[in-house]
Amino acid sequence: MDICERFALWLEGVFEDDALPYGINVIDFFVINKYPRVELGFCASQDGYMPLYYPLEAQSFFDKEFFNLNINDVNMVNLVKKMINYAFSKVEVRQYINIKITIRGKINSKSGYFIVKHI
Repeated sequence: MDICERFALWLEGVFEDDALPYGINVIDFFVINKYPRVELGFCASQDGYMPLYYPLEAQSFFDKEFFNLNINDVNMVNLVKKMINYAFSKVEVRQYINIKITIRGKINSKSGYFIVKHI
């Protein structure tokens, strides 16, 4: 099983355990790419500003291979986009979300988001 498949299973599990509240329109993924440990988590909101959804399990994608990556920020953004796009292409994940949702990403707490996908 590759990292994209493990990420999709993790995301499915988060949504299955803690359903997204009604009215969520934005999911924000946060990446901290600081070797020796990479972190990835997410939260969700109605407006993209005030998170209303941030369950404990969503705070960290717990994956040893991902934790130990040592790649630059550009490659990390590309990998995270690939992981997110793969996960949201799976019906097992999509069944838990609003059909009109924006998925964004942010790396190393820098200002500005990269848009991953509009569903």
